[in-house]
Amino acid sequence: MMKLTIAIPTYNRAKRLEKALFDLSSEINSASNKALIAVYVSNNGSKDNTSEVIERFSKRFNENGIPFSSREAAINQGFDANVLACYAGSQSEYVWFLSDDDNIITGAIDAIIQDINQYNPTVVYYNHDQKPYDKTQPYIQKIEYFDKVNKDNINALRKIVFWPKLTSLVIKRCKAGLNVPNKNCGFSHVTLALQCGLNGGMVLHSPVFTAHPDDDYTENIDFPPYIANNLDIGIRWVLEDNNKMHLYNDLAIGLTDPLISTLNTLGAYYRGRHVLTLPLKTELWETVFREIKGKWLKRIVDWKSIKELVKFPVSVAYGFVFTMITRKRITKIRQLLSDN
Repeated sequence: MMKLTIAIPTYNRAKRLEKALFDLSSEINSASNKALIAVYVSNNGSKDNTSEVIERFSKRFNENGIPFSSREAAINQGFDANVLACYAGSQSEYVWFLSDDDNIITGAIDAIIQDINQYNPTVVYYNHDQKPYDKTQPYIQKIEYFDKVNKDNINALRKIVFWPKLTSLVIKRCKAGLNVPNKNCGFSHVTLALQCGLNGGMVLHSPVFTAHPDDDYTENIDFPPYIANNLDIGIRWVLEDNNKMHLYNDLAIGLTDPLISTLNTLGAYYRGRHVLTLPLKTELWETVFREIKGKWLKRIVDWKSIKELVKFPVSVAYGFVFTMITRKRITKIRQLLSDN
C-alpha cells in the first residue's frame, strides 16, 4: 500500500489543473520518498477539456513510475462530494488534499512523509502561505501533538476550524472518515478532519509550509464572504455523531454577519478592487435585500450594519463617477467556467 496519495478535486479548470499536475510531477520526481506517493484526481463532471488533461498526465505519471488514478462524475456534484470522493477513492494510508489552484512548496512532500513516519498521526494540519498567515506571520509556529482530543486540548481542532484551508490537511484513511456524509456545506475537508480527530486522536500541528495560492487568487473567488457560516452544519453533525456536543462552545466558531461582509465585498467591487462573477454579484445583491428586510422586520438596531450601509452608496457613486469621467468601467466581471 502507498503511504500518501495527493488528491486533487477539480471542476472546469483544465488550464489550472494542467499547471498543478505539471508542478506536482516535478515535485514528486525530486522527492526522496517518491516510491511512497500516488496521485488521484476527482473530476466533478467538468465541461471543458479537463478529461483530456487528466488522460495526458495519467500517462506521464505512470511512465515515471508514479501511480495515477482518477474518477469522473457525470455531473457536478458539488465541492463536498468531490472532496469526499478523493478521500474514498485514494488507496493509500494517508490522503493529502491539494487544491487545483494551490502551488506546492519545494520539500513539502518529504516533510509530510517525515511527519507521518515520526508521529503516525490521524490528522496533520500544516501552514499555508497566504495572508494574513504567510511566512512572515505563520499560523502554526511550533510542532504540537495531541494524543487525544477533549475539552482540555480542544485547540487541536479549533485551529483547523478557524483557518480551514484544504491544502493544509493530511488525513489518515479510516472507517470513521469513510462514513462522513455529504452535508453540502462547502467544508467536508474540515468535517473529515474533526471526525477522524475525535475518533482516533493523534492530531499533529506542523509549522511546515506546504503550499501557497496563485498571486491572483482573490480574483478567482466565487463564493459569498459569509460561506464560513456553513461550517457550522458540518461541525454540528460531527459532534452529534460522536456524542460530543458539549465541545461546541469550546470550538468557538466565528460566524460572519452576512450583511456587513456582503456590503464590504460589493463596496470593494464598485471601487474596482474586487472581481466578481455575474452570478455571485447577483447573489450578493439578493443577500443585501434579504438581510436588510430581515433586520427591519426584527427591528434590529445594528450600528455596524448601519455604518456599512452609510459607506456603501459612496462606493457605488465612486464607480459611477469614475465611469462617467474616464469612459471606462472600474468594475470587473469575470467569466465563470466553474460553479464549484
